[in-house]
Amino acid sequence: MPRPHPHSLKALLRTSALGVVLCALPTQAGAIDWTGATDNDWFKDSNWSTVVPTGGNSANINIMTNTPALIDGGASAALSHVQLGLDADEEGSLVATGSGTTLAATANILVGATGTGTLSILDGAVASSDYGVIAYNVGGFGTATVDGAGSEWNAARDM
Repeated sequence: MPRPHPHSLKALLRTSALGVVLCALPTQAGAIDWTGATDNDWFKDSNWSTVVPTGGNSANINIMTNTPALIDGGASAALSHVQLGLDADEEGSLVATGSGTTLAATANILVGATGTGTLSILDGAVASSDYGVIAYNVGGFGTATVDGAGSEWNAARDM
């Protein structure tokens, strides 16, 4: 049986490795940081470090510029994680308000990990997450308010 030409094998390995790298890139998701550069509208790309977080992205709201970040008017935000006040000396705030407004995190909503976080779910808005976490670490301070008819925060596992 003839042996493959060594240059052909090297080219195949290079092509295969490149294919693996290229295939992996689109599935990677990362954290997107709130900048509040324009106003407090969650759905404006200009308020985020890159774009509005969706799908597998995490939203980090760790500064108080143009906060609270606002989801309202029956709008829906769906993403992986929401983190408010992630690190010490950071503070973040988010309000979801109004009937039909939803905030859905497939993983967790973290309100005050080591910093200070505030979450308000008001006037018929509904939030859902796998885990709901308030004041996670020593030094973390979190406040969550769920108020108004029909307002809910539902955690599939633990709150």
